[in-house]
Amino acid sequence: MTSRRRRVLLIQAWWSKRILEGVAQYALENNWILDCEMGWTHHLPSHWRGDGIIVYADTNANIVRYVNRHRVPVVDLATFNDYFKAHKAVISNEQITRLAVDHLKKLGFSQFGCVLASHHPIDMLRYEYYKKIVTANGDHFKLLPLKKLASLLPGLPKPMGLLTTNDRYSIETIRICTDNGYSVPEEFAVVGIDNTPILCDLTSVPVTSVDPDFWQNGYQAAALLDQLMQKKKVPKEPVVIPPLGIALRRSSDTLYIPNTDATKALQFLRNNFLHPINISQATKDATTPIRVIQKVFRQYAGRTMVQELTRLRIEHAKKLLGNPKHKIDSIARDCGFSSRTYFIRAFRRYAGMSPKDFRKVALKSTG
Repeated sequence: MTSRRRRVLLIQAWWSKRILEGVAQYALENNWILDCEMGWTHHLPSHWRGDGIIVYADTNANIVRYVNRHRVPVVDLATFNDYFKAHKAVISNEQITRLAVDHLKKLGFSQFGCVLASHHPIDMLRYEYYKKIVTANGDHFKLLPLKKLASLLPGLPKPMGLLTTNDRYSIETIRICTDNGYSVPEEFAVVGIDNTPILCDLTSVPVTSVDPDFWQNGYQAAALLDQLMQKKKVPKEPVVIPPLGIALRRSSDTLYIPNTDATKALQFLRNNFLHPINISQATKDATTPIRVIQKVFRQYAGRTMVQELTRLRIEHAKKLLGNPKHKIDSIARDCGFSSRTYFIRAFRRYAGMSPKDFRKVALKSTG
């Protein structure tokens, strides 16, 4: 006789597809029935009966009352408050913000700002951790309310590393900076949190973002609930999920170079590398002697301006090589190389293999 399948309800006031996928994977492995229709209906089920609940209530009182009516084991995903007196499986906002600070520090920043758009508990937690970590390092910290950001920008030291408490606010921060004539990331590098690709990739300046690993959050919450439903003894301390890492995109893909002309040269290269440009064009308006610019650039970038130009072109070529429709000749031309031969030689020197071999590896890895 087969054992009865356990029935589990997933409730999220703020619906995360990646949390759902993590829970669903554990449910599949353990033959659960998973009730997750709320992700589509946005309504609590009216006649649910089951064995356990995984919940993120945010500040929704209706969800709190609903869950507390059911006398079943509960795992809470919230990093704030304790509505359910339940065991928790949570992401680590402290480790998330530390990753953001470390990322900006490695780029050479010593001036940090946190763009705060709301006083929601999650935003405040991330803000407080960010401030604590930055000031503990002895670096300069500035709180920047999003509503006042445009008026504050002229008086801020530049370059400055900015953290926003989620990706939506990063998009607005970048818009405000660029609308007011400031370059991202050269003057303001922006880092978001949550790594939501549809937000981070499809915007004017793609957003670097810390990935909290919501999938693992969902999977570990389900594993914890399984133990509770089996009446096993579990520790009272929350299960804490470390962040997956940082997804690097254009909004922080920069280097701190303490020379305005060298910084402008870097910006010129990154804005124009697809065209047949040269180093003289990148420094034509400079007031600093070109030999000084080249020395400072190499000191802080770890490579010459010519090497940086080649790197930008090769990295773009790698993306194009992932699509078999793009011919090698057209890729060489579209990436600013003067000939197919020069492109192949530069690619082999930079990537350690020919463009053709790189394409084989890229296509194999994607399917």
